[in-house]
Amino acid sequence: MIKYFKILKESFNLVFKHKYLWFLGLFLGGGIGSNFFDFPSSWNSDGSENKYSGNTASTVYANVKDVGQVLGEKVSANISNTEWLFVTTLIILLIIAFIYVSVTAKGATTWAVVKLQSGAKFGLKDAWDMGQKFFWRKLSYDIIICASIIVIVAILAIPIITLAIFEMVIPAIILGILFGLVFIALVVYLSLFLPYSERVLFLENKKNFQAIFGGFKLFNKNWPNLVLMYLILFGINLIVAVALVIAALVLGLIAFGIGTGFYFINHIVGYVIGGTIGAAILVALITIGGALNSFYWSAITLTYKEIK
Repeated sequence: MIKYFKILKESFNLVFKHKYLWFLGLFLGGGIGSNFFDFPSSWNSDGSENKYSGNTASTVYANVKDVGQVLGEKVSANISNTEWLFVTTLIILLIIAFIYVSVTAKGATTWAVVKLQSGAKFGLKDAWDMGQKFFWRKLSYDIIICASIIVIVAILAIPIITLAIFEMVIPAIILGILFGLVFIALVVYLSLFLPYSERVLFLENKKNFQAIFGGFKLFNKNWPNLVLMYLILFGINLIVAVALVIAALVLGLIAFGIGTGFYFINHIVGYVIGGTIGAAILVALITIGGALNSFYWSAITLTYKEIK
């Protein structure tokens, strides 16, 4: 039996004591992302999509599309090709930087938790070095997982698209619902065992497919205990999230009231004070979010360690 309270207490102490884990937690994310697919709600008799079908969504789409075209033409007319190239290059570099930091942070946090729990001195630089060591392997691991999901979606979509092409709408809808449920179940299952595959990859120095199957076997063998830990962490996150929302609303109202009061005295002072308080609240929420992500990651890592 997993010692749940002990793991949660150790995770909290580690994160509370070592503040650099809060920084790493900002880039850990929430695991596997959800994919949402939008299907057209109305079609013309010839099978082409009718974007202006008369409902509210279509009307909004048409108006937004027209406004977007006008704004796009105005922006394009005032920005040179060199500026477009600069902006595009900057965006690409930012995306690459974010991917690098996010992938490295996962390995860094995993090793930091293990080393710190054992009592070793392990700072941010040490953790980052370990994260970099596993960067390419973790990146290729993520690519394999994403590619697998895309392939599964494509396989599930082919019969639905085929039925839609032959105007068999009802069977296509039924099959789409069934396949949608299957896909949701698959994503949930992947989100349960893949976190442990990541620990196998980092801590056992396994290659991608070995890590995936290692996490798969580990979860299937211990799923009652692991699911219970997930539920406990979900409950903690839910309680904290509700508390943060309430606190943010209360503090936001206070900031608005203070800013409004000073606004009547001096407009600029009102803007500065209100903006400063608002920015402070935002920074506090982001920091707490990083700490929570790190706590969650730490708890899963320590759970893996105890099972092994």
